[in-house]
Amino acid sequence: MIKNQKQAALTKEKLKVLEKDRIAFMADAKNKTSAELILGLNSFDALIDDMKAELHEFDELTKGNLHIISAKCLDDIHKLLIGARIAQKITHRELADRIGIQEQQIQRYEATDYESANLARLREVALALQIRCYFEKIIFISIEPEFNLPDHITPENVAITEDQIRERGALLCIE
Repeated sequence: MIKNQKQAALTKEKLKVLEKDRIAFMADAKNKTSAELILGLNSFDALIDDMKAELHEFDELTKGNLHIISAKCLDDIHKLLIGARIAQKITHRELADRIGIQEQQIQRYEATDYESANLARLREVALALQIRCYFEKIIFISIEPEFNLPDHITPENVAITEDQIRERGALLCIE
C-alpha cells in the first residue's frame, strides 16, 4: 500500500524502469525458451499491474473518491486505517492529537502497518477516523490439515515436501 506522495513518486519511477526492463526482456526473446518467455512476461505483467493498481488506489484515496474501503481479513486492518486517514486528508499530527499521542507514534504505526498496535489502540484510531467496521462472517480455520494422510504418505514425507516448497517456492521445478 502506498502511504504518501514520496512513496507514490518512487513507485512511478520503479514502474517506468520495470516497463523498460519488460521491453528489453521481449527484445531478447530469441535467446529464451517459450516457457522462459511466458513466465518472464507473466512476472513483469503481474508486477506492473500491481504497481498500477496501488498507484490508482492512492490517487483515488488522495482525491477522496473512496468512501468504502474493504479488507478481506484482520491482517489488512492497516489498509483501512491508513486509507481512511488519507481519504479524509487527515495528517499524522491531526490523528495523533485526536487520540492524544505523539505524531511520531502514528508514523511508526503506519510504517509497520500497525503491527505493534494493540487491539485497544486499533479501536481508538478507528474511532478517531470515524470508521465503521462490519464483519460479515467469522470463520476459524485450522492451520493443520483436518484429513488423514494415505497409508503410503508419512508425516515425514509431508515435512520434506513442505521444506522443498519453502526452498524453491514451488513443488515442481521447471528447467
